[in-house]
Amino acid sequence: MINADAVRELITAAKHLDQKGIVNAIEGNSSLRRDGLIYVTPSGKNKAFLTEDMIAVVDENGNQLAGTCRPTSELKMHLQVYQMRKDVNGIVHAHPACLAAHAVCGLPVRTKAYAELMTVYGSFEVAPYARPCFPSMKKIRKNL
Repeated sequence: MINADAVRELITAAKHLDQKGIVNAIEGNSSLRRDGLIYVTPSGKNKAFLTEDMIAVVDENGNQLAGTCRPTSELKMHLQVYQMRKDVNGIVHAHPACLAAHAVCGLPVRTKAYAELMTVYGSFEVAPYARPCFPSMKKIRKNL
């Protein structure tokens, strides 16, 4: 049974992320878990313009049960987290410009704004840039 409230909650959160500039264009994705189903934002869609029918609803194995759009291409990551952590019921994967700037510059993220972050983590290191390695990327690289 599809939970209409869960669909609306996910859309509200996604639109809020867009309004705050935490996601841009078609990047970033969100999901939530309710009653054994995963509600997830669609692949390649601007979060500001989501409609209820666009939200993909999948089971815990990733089989799409509802929604007119394909789920995010990062659905497997969401499913893995939900499988590993039964206490997690929502995920936001975003690309804020300020953190992207740190990544491009290769600078770790250090903040004194949140005592919890400094006490627990100190800083967030940035992995070196690497091109995505998808099967389709190999074909593209051959043609470059």
